[in-house]
Amino acid sequence: MVEGDTEQKVEIKVENGRAFIKIKTKNRAGKEIEQELEATSSANIALLKLKVKGGEIKLRVRTENGKVVLVEEESEGLTSAITNLPITIDSENNVVSVHTSSGDVNITEFPAGVLQNLFASENLDQLDSLELKVKTQEGKTKVVYHAKGEDNVKFLGIFNVEAQVEAQVDATTGLQEIVNQPWYLKYLSFLFTK
Repeated sequence: MVEGDTEQKVEIKVENGRAFIKIKTKNRAGKEIEQELEATSSANIALLKLKVKGGEIKLRVRTENGKVVLVEEESEGLTSAITNLPITIDSENNVVSVHTSSGDVNITEFPAGVLQNLFASENLDQLDSLELKVKTQEGKTKVVYHAKGEDNVKFLGIFNVEAQVEAQVDATTGLQEIVNQPWYLKYLSFLFTK
């Protein structure tokens, strides 16, 4: 639910580096009001409290340099993901969805949880960027978080090595996949430890 006495549905589109926001509001009396505007270069759009499978999250949506930024607030700080994808936030039904060519995809995994799972699985030790993207594979469309960062390992258990790694996390299931890593980690992984 959005903070305050109203229910909101926020739709965000990015076209040619410009973010457009459509806000549909229903007040306590049930009257619907619709506004459409172009976001400024760094506009805070909404702060939502969503009920999700692990409890409740605070999700802030803003625009920055023509992109949409999803910022999840948690006790440890803020975790954000950027995207060019059209996003709909329905606070009444606790749904965040991304519009793809195959239809709307509901997001059930949010930036802080994605980051925690990547760190817990030891696929990443430091995050450089997190981006929400559409991935089409074998005719199926999925929405994924594309993470870039570093994996800190030891070669022969002695020498520290910082390897650049890219991983993808499915935004609906949370399944992880390493999509890019140095050849030596891929083929000689038995020589490296954490």
